[in-house]
Amino acid sequence: MLQPSSTMLQNQYLGNYVRNVSLLGSNLWRDLMNRKTIKTRTGAYHVTLPIRLVEDFDETLSFKQSRSRMIAKLIENYLEGDQINIGSMTKKSIVVALMNQVEPVSSEFVMLGILKEIFTSQMHDEQSS
Repeated sequence: MLQPSSTMLQNQYLGNYVRNVSLLGSNLWRDLMNRKTIKTRTGAYHVTLPIRLVEDFDETLSFKQSRSRMIAKLIENYLEGDQINIGSMTKKSIVVALMNQVEPVSSEFVMLGILKEIFTSQMHDEQSS
């Protein structure tokens, strides 16, 4: 009876190892290619809003912010019962929120109004450049 040499055993072991690795690799590749991507489905909705309200809202957005994304964020916050998420607000919208909390004839209101004008002019400068 013929005894297998160590070289034959090594080649057989390597062959099995390479075959197993390649099968494992193809399974991994197949799994990666077949994985489902998670996408948020969106839809277009017709909503009637006062024109001035939308114009005021647009003024609070920076040039790079999306109106739809901000409205979606506001709806999410409302549904979750969260208070205003200051991290998603522009400087101007923060000032407007503060203006709504003070008396219109107070010095705080005047100072906040000045800040609002500064931020508005900065936004216009960013948009024009």
